[in-house]
Amino acid sequence: AIRKKNAVAELKTLSHQLSDAYADFDRPVAKRLQQRFLAVQGIAGVPSNHPLMDIAGPALDWLDDEATKEAAESEHKTAVAEIEAALDRKTSVEVLERLYHRATRHSHTLPAVLQNRLAERRDQLVSQGRRKRILTIAISTAACLMAVAAVALMVNTASFNKAVAGHDQQLETLLAQANATGQLTPVEDYLKTIESQNSGMMGTPALLGRKQEYENLVAAESGRIDQ
Repeated sequence: AIRKKNAVAELKTLSHQLSDAYADFDRPVAKRLQQRFLAVQGIAGVPSNHPLMDIAGPALDWLDDEATKEAAESEHKTAVAEIEAALDRKTSVEVLERLYHRATRHSHTLPAVLQNRLAERRDQLVSQGRRKRILTIAISTAACLMAVAAVALMVNTASFNKAVAGHDQQLETLLAQANATGQLTPVEDYLKTIESQNSGMMGTPALLGRKQEYENLVAAESGRIDQ
């Protein structure tokens, strides 16, 4: 009881000292007083609605706000440094966008020079990715067309089932690639090619199953993009 009484008395002194430090915007002194105030408050058991808190409260709120601003500023500087480092090494659009969000989410802005570098690098990565996808699709499509052309020469009534089996195997490979890369165009092109050359094949159970797998991949990719 004596310890608690002494703690309350000390809190009274500390609350006025905190208020004075706040009035002078003396943050170093206020932070030191805050540490002692919070420690003594636990001993005194003073609730948040105690009259002493009305005296010390503005100073404590000010210190909390300043600490939050300081943390945000530190996070901004760290993110800016990471952006600068990322621009000097191999990176991706996703990484740059994540770092940009971290650097600007507390209403901070990037220096104009860094902003321009970031935009140029992002455009460059997007263009590279587009060219790579076009090249991959072109190679895959060419391979598919060559396979279809070779099969078309051999397709006849006696080899119908064999042709269907070949298409089924090719679709299995393309579907596996599409599942790994998210590039669905080669599968779509291949299905269209089969249908245009011999629509009867698309009615077989094997190819109907592959078409259903493709449609499931389209739905999953659409959901991923939306998310």
